[in-house]
Amino acid sequence: MALNMNDGIFLIEDGVLTEYSGELADVAVPEGTEEIADYLFCDHTELVSVKLPSTLRSIGASAFEGSGIREIDVPRGVTHIGEDAFYDCASLESVALPASLTEIADNLFAGCSALDGVKVPEKVTRIGTEAFSGCISLSTIEIPESVTELGDNVFYNCLYLEKAVVRAKIKMLPRGFFYKCFQLKSVFLSRDIDELGNEAFAYCDKLTEVAHEGRIKQAAPDAFEGCPLKL
Repeated sequence: MALNMNDGIFLIEDGVLTEYSGELADVAVPEGTEEIADYLFCDHTELVSVKLPSTLRSIGASAFEGSGIREIDVPRGVTHIGEDAFYDCASLESVALPASLTEIADNLFAGCSALDGVKVPEKVTRIGTEAFSGCISLSTIEIPESVTELGDNVFYNCLYLEKAVVRAKIKMLPRGFFYKCFQLKSVFLSRDIDELGNEAFAYCDKLTEVAHEGRIKQAAPDAFEGCPLKL
């Protein structure tokens, strides 16, 4: 079904938005859409805002990659957002994620240099590799205890991250987790975390203390490379 609307032309097939042709700054995805296909709005730099329908359940990989969106409110009921969906959205400042979401995919917000403030939903069980890498405006983050899997370099190069709470039920804080978080000052780790991976806190220049419910039993030799804090 092709819909010619004020926002442009949408091609919807069996509930999947497969094509969009338009060059407007503000777009409303039609109600009835259940899925946004991979790469649909990729590189639409003219796109500033998108209103997503209440019927939406899934957003494809790289769906908004490189676009000009400034904020997005993901509707209740969305359970899947593909990897790279918001990769390199340099103008993206705020995101509202639904309680129904269970995963923060690989590179989901990587390169979103204006992003400051995102709440990880309580049902999320996995945060993928480099999910927030390069989010240089991000200042605080809390990872809920529902998380049981973390990828490498999740906050790599988050230059102005100051406070992090990691309640995840995992054994090891992965490789490069807070690598080059130069402004990181306050960190809390759950008692489940008793190992630190390679370069987990490397070059966190301002870090002098890590609050921990238990104790670190093992740390990679370079876990605190270039950091004033030593195990």
